[in-house]
Amino acid sequence: MVTALGLVAGVTIILTGVKRKFHIGLTSVVAAVILSLFSGQAWTVLTVSLVDTLLAPSNRTLLLAIALITALGKTMQVSGAMTTLADSTQKLFRTPKGTIFVLPALVGFLSVPGASIFSAPMVDASGRQLGMSTEQRAVANVYFRHLWYLVYPLYPPFILLQQMSGIPYQALLFPGLIAMAASFATAAYVSFRGAANPVEHQESHAREALPAFISSVLPLVAVLGLSLGAGLSFPLAVLIGIVLALLIVPGQGLNTDNLGKRLREGVLAGIDWHIVSAVAGIVFFSRVVVNSGAVTVLAARFSLKASSLLMLALAVPFLVGFITGSHQGAIGIVLPILLPLLAGQPNGHRLVALLYMASLGGYLMSPAHVCLIGTIEYLKGDLAATWRLAWLPTGVLLMVTLIFGLVWV
Repeated sequence: MVTALGLVAGVTIILTGVKRKFHIGLTSVVAAVILSLFSGQAWTVLTVSLVDTLLAPSNRTLLLAIALITALGKTMQVSGAMTTLADSTQKLFRTPKGTIFVLPALVGFLSVPGASIFSAPMVDASGRQLGMSTEQRAVANVYFRHLWYLVYPLYPPFILLQQMSGIPYQALLFPGLIAMAASFATAAYVSFRGAANPVEHQESHAREALPAFISSVLPLVAVLGLSLGAGLSFPLAVLIGIVLALLIVPGQGLNTDNLGKRLREGVLAGIDWHIVSAVAGIVFFSRVVVNSGAVTVLAARFSLKASSLLMLALAVPFLVGFITGSHQGAIGIVLPILLPLLAGQPNGHRLVALLYMASLGGYLMSPAHVCLIGTIEYLKGDLAATWRLAWLPTGVLLMVTLIFGLVWV
């Protein structure tokens, strides 16, 4: 129980720090230290969590990828490729709204933690043209990427879910499609409400924009193709993308001056350490949460008092996803608790599907969600104001999940 109180204290510290606009990475570290003190084994928890954060292959890859992604975005911005890409994408898809929807969705299929920062500069540029608020741009960038994961079979947390539970893809497909359609429609309403409606580009303009689009998007396509198609590590794929961004810019010849400028202002000065340190602090807090056993204690106590398996399959996954900021972590923590209770239940796979959907909802809203915080940090936005918009599509997702639960169980 003491550890659970430490978890509440840690989350409160993070939320208070965010509200007062303190650096979220530093705030997360303070929250992690407080939580570790409540665990009764502070030194061990902090040491193991620090090693996990800096040396665990997945976290090391995440931090390196975030650093390189910010450098790639800055290089494309300095060279003018980002502006050209936003403009040509708008012409190809006729309006900036098409750009804002397509680019995060494209990045979504990458399934790399923190990759929403990848599309943030282009969503930012197009959103400004539409007069979208900072918070609307943040919601669009995060939700248009992540909502695909309701039905994306190559998404790592879903693969983990299948491996642990044996749930067939078909058990998730129908409710996932309904929830995705409803949530997408709501996210679009929230994101584009009050936005301008510019005149659509003519088809001839779209054809003219194709060469500029291909050359400017090449670094991004290379990253996606090399990481997804060729199986190259994501940081190495981004590094190759940076090289392409240095060498290829639509409408510009390559010379010593502009190459030097891209290298100095884009690559060398382009890593956003503010974002990197924010992500590192968030990851450290999430590791302390796991290593302290706080969420396991909380979920176990909740499960013992749960009035029904339905509430267990909905409330606990949402809470754990929200607290940890990890969809995969939420599944890994809650599913082992739920599975023994489902033995012999005819609706077992349906409850597992509900767990998956509810945990995604908590993960999307989490103050420890790397993509959400990274996007807000990039856009210089406000988490509380973004939450006020994001609750609507998340609420729709949870409502659809609850309806399926009431019908199924």
